[in-house]
Amino acid sequence: MKFHKSLLVIAIATAFSSSATATEETLDKAKNDYEVIVVTQNRIQTLKEVPVAVSAFGEDFLEDFNVTNAVDLAKFTPGLNGGSTNDSFIDTIGIRGIVTSDFGVGGDASIGLYLDGVYQGRSGGSLSSFYDMSRVEVAKGPQGTLYGRNAASGAISMFTNEAIDATEGSFEFGLGSDNMQEITGVFNTTLSDDAFIRFAGYHLSEDSYIKNTEGGTLRDKEVNALRVNFSYEGWQDSLLKISVNYEDRDMDGGVYRSIWTQADSRKVSTDHGDDAQDTAEVFATTIDFEHDFGATTFSSQTAMKNYTWTYSEDVDGSVLPLSFYKQNDDTGYLSQEFRLTSNTGSDVFWFVGANFYQEKIDSSFANQYDEDAFCAQLPNLSSWEAPFASHPSQPANVFADCHELVVYGFGVPEEYAPTPGSGMIGKEEQVSAKGTYRGYGVYGDITWSITEQTNITLGGRFSYDEKEFALSLPTEQGVMGNMWLIGGHTDGQWISDSKDWSQFTPRLAINHELTNKVNIYANYSQGYKSGGFNTFALDIKDPTWELGLLPESTELASYDPETVNSYELGIKGDYFNDLVKFNLAAYYYDYDDLQGTFAETGGITIKNIGKAEGKGIEFELTYLPTENIRLFLASALQDSEVIEGTDLSGESIAGKKLAAPDVTLSFVGGYFWYLENDVDLTLQFSYNWQTKTFGSEFQGGNDVLEQDAYGLAGLQFVATGLDWQVSTYINNLTDEVYYSGALIDAGVNRFGIGRGINGGVKVKYNF
Repeated sequence: MKFHKSLLVIAIATAFSSSATATEETLDKAKNDYEVIVVTQNRIQTLKEVPVAVSAFGEDFLEDFNVTNAVDLAKFTPGLNGGSTNDSFIDTIGIRGIVTSDFGVGGDASIGLYLDGVYQGRSGGSLSSFYDMSRVEVAKGPQGTLYGRNAASGAISMFTNEAIDATEGSFEFGLGSDNMQEITGVFNTTLSDDAFIRFAGYHLSEDSYIKNTEGGTLRDKEVNALRVNFSYEGWQDSLLKISVNYEDRDMDGGVYRSIWTQADSRKVSTDHGDDAQDTAEVFATTIDFEHDFGATTFSSQTAMKNYTWTYSEDVDGSVLPLSFYKQNDDTGYLSQEFRLTSNTGSDVFWFVGANFYQEKIDSSFANQYDEDAFCAQLPNLSSWEAPFASHPSQPANVFADCHELVVYGFGVPEEYAPTPGSGMIGKEEQVSAKGTYRGYGVYGDITWSITEQTNITLGGRFSYDEKEFALSLPTEQGVMGNMWLIGGHTDGQWISDSKDWSQFTPRLAINHELTNKVNIYANYSQGYKSGGFNTFALDIKDPTWELGLLPESTELASYDPETVNSYELGIKGDYFNDLVKFNLAAYYYDYDDLQGTFAETGGITIKNIGKAEGKGIEFELTYLPTENIRLFLASALQDSEVIEGTDLSGESIAGKKLAAPDVTLSFVGGYFWYLENDVDLTLQFSYNWQTKTFGSEFQGGNDVLEQDAYGLAGLQFVATGLDWQVSTYINNLTDEVYYSGALIDAGVNRFGIGRGINGGVKVKYNF
């Protein structure tokens, strides 16, 4: 096997393969088996040629199955789970059991999310709407040498359609449940023989499908996005691409539902209506330049992004004013990547790259509550009498107000206690955070075809990360001082620190072609995620301190990097005259200093919990029994758990499972009619099933929050002509009740309320 495709060729080939000018044969093939060409290893390859577990989805698949965001991919990707469509938090997306659910801003996500090669970073700032997409690739396991910014546990890489040498476009309009309206418009044209431009716009609006029994509506959803892609080929052997993205989102914050809510499972009882919010404005620019020197191709990518994000949610999930969480982020991100890729067509293919990034964050956090209500429930929150989760219904107030709490709970004489009923209403405990993060990575891969059938790949990455971080806690308010979030104050002064970390991570892969249709591979890779700082915890050195002004010796609470060793064996191939495609991967990984997350006093605390390991099997099977039938089956069997480690109280959590169901299963069955007059009809049924989660066997889980096993069935019908398409869909046919997460903190809650049966219709016209 020899390699000779440059990144310039890849870019042009990708652009043309995704255009409406593809041949009829290609369209028929894509409709039937959804074959996708990927560039996971910085060169154009089929899936079976990539010696790592990758799931890839082309434009047709994304449209046919109404995949509108990264969370929807979990239905069809073995090993990918989590995430919620109720808000824009991406930290809850996990691959093979690894997820980082951190509300703070002092660390990094375990899963890398990329748009056209650019790292998308944090929740709130990701450009995550799927419109005018050419394909999406999900790579599992550490990806240190394959992307500019390190991805410790896996990567979701999204690629948009590029500007090409053609005048074409499309317009799509959709209507659906809950007053959903969706509009997508695309127009591509030539500015000259060498300059091309593509405009893509997107609008989505829909009413909240979650109802509030306390009156008032929850916040409706509206997303508006615009993208301009420009390509210039006028310089010899060079390609310049510029992409400008804008996205504005306005939707509800995460909706929490107390287990004691006396209402339909998709209703909540909250004292907050449309004041809970998840609003963001994101502006990003990317400049790509490539030049083919003959033997090598030089690539440069410069990316800039700025975004503001305002987020709030009712964490107690009830009508009680115990915890209304607020967050405001103002972030700027800059990255620069250079890469040199071989282009000789020899038995050796290689690439080397260097990446630099800088991120500046200015954030504020607050927890709003009524003091007397909080004091009345504090013994329940703190488990003075019985664990909060053990109550059969919403626990009754233990005290009437803060006066009784101080006198009868703390044993303080009445003359020193607050006046009865004097607790502050709408009190906010605030935390301000600012950070400057920078780092660089140097990485490379070399692949040697030792025979026509066998390749060996050796790669490595050196990563350096530096974080400057600071917290400030304003002077206390109310009669009780600060009791929530961190529980003290700095009188507005900043506590700051800086740390840096570095790590070399290797990669070794062997890919062997058993036949011209079947490949087997083995892959070892090491992953690394830098350390960081807690946003909602401090390292208080003075053991005598209880409340009030924090001692001068107080420091930021930092945590160390985590590392993972990942081992994978797999087979990928086409069988029986290409009627069957079968990909199988078996993996094992072990973590050192895994960064664990723990919910505590309205925030999240991160600590290195020790060792964890995971193992599993994933497979994807596609069978084409006739030219009219397509069957797809995918599954993941995984077992991931903590081997050695403790929680915040020092209690062992060894044996606790990580955040992933033991088994997931996806099935898609499709029937195709090829009619006269170039009209095709498609009817497809999908079913996605997973085992139970969130029980006491999971880290941070509890049996009262356990999510039973469930399955989601869907139906899609598509009619396609030469220049038009009409599609209808129904999701969750059996109206299953499910949730994407659970939490015990200011209440005992489930969140990410799954949508009931819903559907819609879309009409698309191509020109």
